[in-house]
Amino acid sequence: MRFVIREYLSYLKEDKELDFVLSELLLSMKIPPLVRPEKGRQDGVDIAAVGIDPDDKCKKLFLFVVKQGDISRATWDDGQNSVRASLNELFDVYLNTRVQSKHKSLPVKVVVSTNGYLSQNVQVPWVQYTNQHTKGNLEVEFWSIDKLTTLCEEYFFAESLFPSEHARLLHKTLAFIELNDYELNHFDELIELTLEKKESKRGSVKQVKLLNLCLNMIWVWGKELNNLKPVFKASEILLIKTWYWLETRNFLSEKKITTAFHEIRYTHTEIGFDYFAKLQPYCSVKHSLNKRSFNYFDYSLVVWEQIGIISSIGLSMFYEAEAQAYVAGKKTPLIQTYLQNSAVIAESLFHLIDNNPPSLNPNYDEHCIEINMGLLLLYKTGHHDLARNWLKKLISMTANAYSIYRDFPLFYTNEEKLIESHFKAEKEEVGSSILYTVLSEWCAILEVEEDYKTLKEIIETSFPDLDLQMWYPEQETYELLFKGNASGDSGTLQHSIQLPASLSEYKEVLKKEVELFNSERDFAFYNSGFYYMIYLMSRHYRTYLFPHLWRKYLETPIPSRPF
Repeated sequence: MRFVIREYLSYLKEDKELDFVLSELLLSMKIPPLVRPEKGRQDGVDIAAVGIDPDDKCKKLFLFVVKQGDISRATWDDGQNSVRASLNELFDVYLNTRVQSKHKSLPVKVVVSTNGYLSQNVQVPWVQYTNQHTKGNLEVEFWSIDKLTTLCEEYFFAESLFPSEHARLLHKTLAFIELNDYELNHFDELIELTLEKKESKRGSVKQVKLLNLCLNMIWVWGKELNNLKPVFKASEILLIKTWYWLETRNFLSEKKITTAFHEIRYTHTEIGFDYFAKLQPYCSVKHSLNKRSFNYFDYSLVVWEQIGIISSIGLSMFYEAEAQAYVAGKKTPLIQTYLQNSAVIAESLFHLIDNNPPSLNPNYDEHCIEINMGLLLLYKTGHHDLARNWLKKLISMTANAYSIYRDFPLFYTNEEKLIESHFKAEKEEVGSSILYTVLSEWCAILEVEEDYKTLKEIIETSFPDLDLQMWYPEQETYELLFKGNASGDSGTLQHSIQLPASLSEYKEVLKKEVELFNSERDFAFYNSGFYYMIYLMSRHYRTYLFPHLWRKYLETPIPSRPF
């Protein structure tokens, strides 16, 4: 475990990574930071904290200067961002102007902390400098990566909180994270083992924070390996499982525990944006996702997976904007940033769709999950024309695929059967489809009468025996959402759906169904304002999205480009 911790710390950057870990470590040491770390230090200080020094059991004011890597002669005393310059600013400015009056009588411990070492050629100037400034109630210390590793091992990963079996599972997760098809079963087991132990409320906060730290370790490892897909999946799993744990343990009203949960949510959002930043340059390149595919089917499945992931990331940004707006009660720069991010992601999603033709030919009926998430993102961000463009092409291209190759989205997901059905001389009869029902309903949301009539005509002429269906959750669905594909083992399946002659008639039918099928409104994550959870569970476990998520816009449509 010590090796894993040390390797993790060595990868961290100074800003938003090393200072984050140090802040969490101080909390675990019962030395709470006075404020959360922000970008850029305040008069030489990265983190200020007050607590009991474990070395001598005295209450002190701790002032941390955080640096990345080894402290060499250059980083010690070369330029305004050098260690010496930061310390000079701390002594000259911070101690004279920023210390609160209630802390002025406390002894002060200044700590230079780094995920490296103090180079040998800096030892002499360091000793001279610290001897000069150590006097009275003021002391100066250096925390190297070894010191940080020891403290993390003692306070984060103590045997009582993180037994050897947990450490083994984390180690295995990190070892396999470079594999794109890794199912993250070790991380899944680690979450279960950590949360199954019943702790006090204080202990429960530690459990959630520890899991967030493990997720951050996986994130750093993934970045080093240039493979963020399993990292994103790990963040989905952790959010889903910790929410279920919060609810079943009746912790939803416990502020400290839910705050720790929302830190995981924030980590998930940041991982998503990190993933998107790496993928964005490829969205505008023709056939960009075909680079490592062995055949068309691999290419197609990769495209649909990426549509789902990008849509989920964009929807998470939009959700963050809504959540911030609910709390603030007004528009703020942060809300605007989240909205702009979601709009940029939506545009990149459309570029990816436009440059990768398999995005117009879904392989499986369950790809309506990705279609719904993609259209929801485009619609919510006001890109209605882009949504209509994709919808029109989906309608025409799925029909073309059938007329030319006799290919139709398979109702049951099976890659072997997918390939076999494409090359088989005798094609199977077209049976059922939720996907085509979804396309018809989006014609109503986006108000495209012509496309609706085209779709209706295609179904009547090319697929006269097609059974149009729609799945709805019921009360018993809720528990299953957190464990796997809930649509296969619960809910109501509406079948033999007939499309009315006009779009206006169809809208009225759908509005009535909104009132008839609405069990999801009683689900806890809806009532707690965290509806985004269904996107995670749907994409990850392949449960069909709830129809209410798009049908609600029949009554309250979103204007085009609202920001």
